[in-house]
This record gives sequence, C-alpha cells and structure tokens, in this order.
Amino acid sequence: MPGFPRFILTGDETEFEGLKKYYPKEKMFLKKPDDQKELFIELQACIKDAEPLRLKRENPAVFEAFDQNKLDVAKETILISVLKNYNESNPAKFKGILADVRELHEEVYRAINKRNKAVVRDSDIKANNSPSFTGSFHKHLEGNPNPADSYKPTTPPYQDSTIAGATKFIHHACSEYVHGTSKTGYQITPYAIRALINSLLEVIIWSKQY
Repeated sequence: MPGFPRFILTGDETEFEGLKKYYPKEKMFLKKPDDQKELFIELQACIKDAEPLRLKRENPAVFEAFDQNKLDVAKETILISVLKNYNESNPAKFKGILADVRELHEEVYRAINKRNKAVVRDSDIKANNSPSFTGSFHKHLEGNPNPADSYKPTTPPYQDSTIAGATKFIHHACSEYVHGTSKTGYQITPYAIRALINSLLEVIIWSKQY
C-alpha cells in the first residue's frame, strides 16, 4: 500500500544477509521469536499511522504545502486532526474544530508574510501575530479594485473573489462561533463545518504559489 513500508519475513537464515543486498529499502526479519516480536511492533506502528497516511494520500495537493516548507510542519498534526473530524456531527465538538481551522487559516497568512512581504505586508500582521483581516488587507490582496472602473485592480492582485470569499468566510464564521457571538443564536450544522474545512484546504493550495 502506498505510504507504508515493506517488510520481508524469511526463514532462510543462510541467505538472510544476501537478501538484504537485493532489498535495501525493505526491513527484513527472520522467523525467530525476537525478530517476529520486532516485526509485530513495526506493524502496530503502521496501523497507528494508517489514518494520517490515508489522509495524506487523499489530499496530496494540500499536504504538499508542508513538504515544500510553505507551512510549518509542526502544524501538520492540526490539519490531520481537522480532516479526521470532517464528518463530525456532534455540535459539542464544533468549537474545537473551528479553533483548529482558524489557527491553520491564520498560519497560512503568517507564513506568506515571512516569505513574501509583497503579498502579506508587515502592516497586515497585528502585534499579537494574527493577520488583521481588515478591509484594507482584503482590498490589497484583491488588487485595490476601482469601483469607478468596473472594479478593475489598480495594484497587483493576489486573490480572486473565490479565494477572498473563502478567507472572509473562514475568518467570520470561526470568530463568530469560537467566541459565541452569533447575533441570532443560530447553531451551524455539519454542512458548515465541512464547507469551512473545504475552504481552508483551498486557501492552503492557493498559498503555495507565494
């Protein structure tokens, strides 16, 4: 299975060292109690890692951001947790999921600021290290569109309306429901959770170009 190591278990002790030369990338074990115990430990580790590996295989364009050092690899476990909760239906768990989505969303813009200050300016990052998400911030990313000229950009645009909309959706929804500030008390459903996660994945993919 892609992403998993290969193991070879053999009872041919005389050819063991020779086989290692032909299979340098595989882990080899003899049919002896100690080796078999070690093999079982390795297999248990694979089972433990099975879901993260599956999520990476299913979302290569997203996890590529970590492989390319566009996102801090320390945040990868948060993304895996978010994806594990993609189909969560218990409203009591929504707040934790949204907090993780918000953390990753903000990290995208912090990371861009570190490597490309033309896209995310220092002035767009607040003193607490959070992106400002102000009107000025969004207009800058969209190229300061001129309403008097069919909203054509007047400076280099870095986002189109789709990514800009995804970012605003994530920022407002997560802020509203993490802090419990909904004006109507409306309780979002799993559909909103999945929409927010999908929007986050799209923003991560967008960010790789910068």
